[in-house]
Amino acid sequence: MAEPYKKPIPVPDLDTKGFWDGCKAHELRAQRCSCGVLRWPPQGICPICYSWDYAWVKLPETGTVVSLVVVHHETTAFTDDLPYVVANILIDGTDGKVRLLSNVVGVPVEDVTVGLPVRVFFDDVTDEISLPKFRPI
Repeated sequence: MAEPYKKPIPVPDLDTKGFWDGCKAHELRAQRCSCGVLRWPPQGICPICYSWDYAWVKLPETGTVVSLVVVHHETTAFTDDLPYVVANILIDGTDGKVRLLSNVVGVPVEDVTVGLPVRVFFDDVTDEISLPKFRPI
């Protein structure tokens, strides 16, 4: 039996449930308003047209690192991961609207730089939650 996941996990709410359902299906998703605008972060009402109508749409699996930090400070849950990268990733094909904070893994931290192209993969940490993480392309 696998050991239980001991790190903090997200708690989906009414606005974010569709995103986390997409992650569980191994897809990145965002809300697209009836006016055509992507809503990010997920929210009940469109900030452009004030409509409540939207659909969850699949996003591309690729993006670009636009900023990052390398974490060296020890914290209880993440000690075994040190050092690790937390990156701001602009998802391709979203007109600059969708940026995710996530980890870039699979390479030494010094190889993660601004402009690095990445592809999402999903870490199934519990039966209910899959976390989007990224690797260089």
